[in-house]
Amino acid sequence: MLSLSTLILTLSCLAPTATAAHSAVAFAPQEPAVVAAEASVAPAISHEERLKRTLIYTTGSRYVLQLVLDTVLESEIERRQKAGVFVGKVDVSAEEVQAEVKRRLDMVMAQDPTMDFWSMVRAQGFTEATFAQELRRGMIAQRMFFPANPEEWPVAQIEEILGDQWQSYLKKDYDIMLEKKAAGEALEPLNDQMLNQFLMPGVWQYLRIGGKIQKPSSGLPEGVSLMVNGKEFRTDDILATITPMLSDTDRRWAETFLANLELLEADLKKSGHYMSQADFDTFFQEEGKVYEGTIISHEMMVLQFLGFPSMEIYRDYLRARRSFHGLLPEDTSEQYLTMLDEMVSARGNFYGAGKVQAEVLLVSAREKATGKFRMEGDPFDSAQERAEEVRQILADGEPFDSVLLQYSDYPESVAGSANSMPQPNRGRFQALSRNDLRGFLLENDYTDFLFGYSVSDDIFFRAELNAVYGPIKGPLGFYFYRVINREAPQKEIDLMNDVNAQWMVNDDLLGMRYIAHLNSLRKAAASAAAAESAK
Repeated sequence: MLSLSTLILTLSCLAPTATAAHSAVAFAPQEPAVVAAEASVAPAISHEERLKRTLIYTTGSRYVLQLVLDTVLESEIERRQKAGVFVGKVDVSAEEVQAEVKRRLDMVMAQDPTMDFWSMVRAQGFTEATFAQELRRGMIAQRMFFPANPEEWPVAQIEEILGDQWQSYLKKDYDIMLEKKAAGEALEPLNDQMLNQFLMPGVWQYLRIGGKIQKPSSGLPEGVSLMVNGKEFRTDDILATITPMLSDTDRRWAETFLANLELLEADLKKSGHYMSQADFDTFFQEEGKVYEGTIISHEMMVLQFLGFPSMEIYRDYLRARRSFHGLLPEDTSEQYLTMLDEMVSARGNFYGAGKVQAEVLLVSAREKATGKFRMEGDPFDSAQERAEEVRQILADGEPFDSVLLQYSDYPESVAGSANSMPQPNRGRFQALSRNDLRGFLLENDYTDFLFGYSVSDDIFFRAELNAVYGPIKGPLGFYFYRVINREAPQKEIDLMNDVNAQWMVNDDLLGMRYIAHLNSLRKAAASAAAAESAK
């Protein structure tokens, strides 16, 4: 049986994210490669334009991907028309789209009649209009590549797209369809699961690779946030479309991200450590090569594991982070080696695959059905009021375990997740690795940059056994927690000979120092602002 989000979605190039305890929805866009900036000096971009772009490439990242796929599909239609080869019935009427919307809605209602279909659609990053646009493009692409008549399939192109999978996976079905066609028998269309999960992702990837895609990091001028195959998409036009998707919290987080980034950029430029665009492009390409030939792509690592809403946002973050590396002592210096030893002493439980068993009471700031923030106001305000009530109950002497069972917003389990996956169990977690714990608290590199700290790290490394802490604000809302037990590392850290250990500790050191430096800049900026207002 297909999941509800699979029934709703048709964005075939999506890949499931790591399971998160807060949401019934878990998909993230896989982005195409971006054309590097020209060697010439990049145009000056105003703060206002950067903020708009930040909104577009955070909350609006799904829509950006839609625009990219729409345009590369249009280019494929034009290519086929000029070449005089099969195009297919690409004129999809509004009635056909609405019929497809109804079909999906009926499928979802049949699986769960209590489901709010359009709330789930919005939670996936669509408005009703962009969802219809998404369905329309999917219908066109399927008619072009896998039409009902197998004799019209562009077999040579499909073979190029699928490679070895054509012979091992699809050709047998194709031959059977041809035989039925020749015999005059009725043909059944390919099912949704085969199309959307196995065939169409390759098609979209093939089309994107053949396109010229330029984003702000490519050096686009003020007022332009995307260019695909020479077609410009104006910043204000994109923003107007995604505005119905933007909650007040989305706006605050975008403002925070940009404010943090600009503090770092100004500081690094002042000290002469900010990387040139050319140097960063080279570094970024080298980072991507690490994932070539592996089951995890660069995009998957960034979007699903590091938690960034888009590769464009990650590039901004990474350029400042890598530039900050120049402020650290030389890697071979005694001072730096001492810093590494200190990291191993303080955080060896993480590097050595240790675990922690903790209980976490979540007072959520998000809507339970969708995992999203409400559109208006600050949902953390109401969550904080409820957290204060919980704090007072605990202060009055109620046992933590009973208060957790009564007030925690963690579910018992995540619907649709594999039985082998750790479950939230209302917040009574089994022994977890640091990364699994961060997943349940919805923490990652992106949220660390926004909040300036990690609640998970306090639980994993510092909290005293059986002591109750909280409420502490985090990505899901407010947390109360206590540590039941810590399991010792399963392996020793050999920085001299273990290349993987060397990379992990060095990267962790850079990340911690980067966030600490950002926090010092934020504190200085706040002090300066307070002094200015006091004049």
